Amino acid sequence: MNKFFTAICLLTVIAGFVGMARIQPDTAELLKQADSLYRQSQTAEAIEICNHIIKLDPKMVEAYLMRSNCHRYLGAYDKSLFDCGKAIELNPECARAYDQRAVVYRELADADVAKVRELCHVK
Repeated sequence: MNKFFTAICLLTVIAGFVGMARIQPDTAELLKQADSLYRQSQTAEAIEICNHIIKLDPKMVEAYLMRSNCHRYLGAYDKSLFDCGKAIELNPECARAYDQRAVVYRELADADVAKVRELCHVK
């Protein structure tokens, strides 16, 4: 029994070291930085941070949603919709992703209506 306990302790220590090798920087803190930059209209910088977060944790839905917001702000609706779709793919129950996608579609439709009015000289 004593050898068994020693073996379990040793395996636990080894597993701890292996797990430590996989520890990634605090993506939640990086996401806060991206949000802060977005709120200051520094969207290109926020997108870069989101790209970094996604490289570290490709399943972090919040990073895709933040990057989607940034793309939407810049008028890059196709990229924004792609990120919404990726968030939905990762978590089909994420209501925020569906809401955000609807906002993008609405803004895209408003932009299209504005273009038509401009072309037809309608105010």
